[in-house]
Amino acid sequence: MFVREEDVREEDIENSIIVHAGSCSLSASPVAEATRKALRLGKEKGKLVSFDVNYRNVMWNDDRDACIESVRDILREVDLMKVSEEETDMFGDEAALRALTGGGGLSLVAAGLDKRVTQCVVNHPALADMAGYAEPGRTGGYPHMSREILTPEHVRTLSYYDAVNFARHITCPVRMTWGYNDNVCTPTTSYAVWNTLTCPKQAVITPINEHWSTGEVEQGHMEWILEHLR
Repeated sequence: MFVREEDVREEDIENSIIVHAGSCSLSASPVAEATRKALRLGKEKGKLVSFDVNYRNVMWNDDRDACIESVRDILREVDLMKVSEEETDMFGDEAALRALTGGGGLSLVAAGLDKRVTQCVVNHPALADMAGYAEPGRTGGYPHMSREILTPEHVRTLSYYDAVNFARHITCPVRMTWGYNDNVCTPTTSYAVWNTLTCPKQAVITPINEHWSTGEVEQGHMEWILEHLR
């Protein structure tokens, strides 16, 4: 717990792939300031920033609220957060899912299965219409199954795991974006999801973004999430 803010060097963060921390290092100075700096630099430099809540009474002197406040203060820097079932109530009763590609497909699955999810934002989801290639002249979704392996039995199995299947069970609001020239998660597969959704939904079409997003689109996502927080 003796790492200081000045010990966190920008060049070390620059040479990293992942920047990871947990709540224990936020519980006391000077390491708390060092942790915040490392997470901030990781976010600024485009690194994957992960965080483990890992609440420990002894580290926080039984002050759970202090831990909650400290963790909420760094959430804007975090891309991936690990939370145990015992810790889920520390951050309110709303869950907003935000992801793209494979994560987008899995976000649709989670939103369809778990009613604790109160909103879902998805960029060009993978795992959608995966058996599309089984029909002549049709394009399927990522991961682009070979037509040779799409036997009737495989198609029946895929029909369950497909994001389109879970999309029909989603009741929370969904904001979804996709482009017309995406050759990874083709637009027809995104439309398969979109046309299945019966929940409140908003589409953001980006015709020439290929399999990418923009700062403007991502800012719109964040504003939409804030608007839909209860």
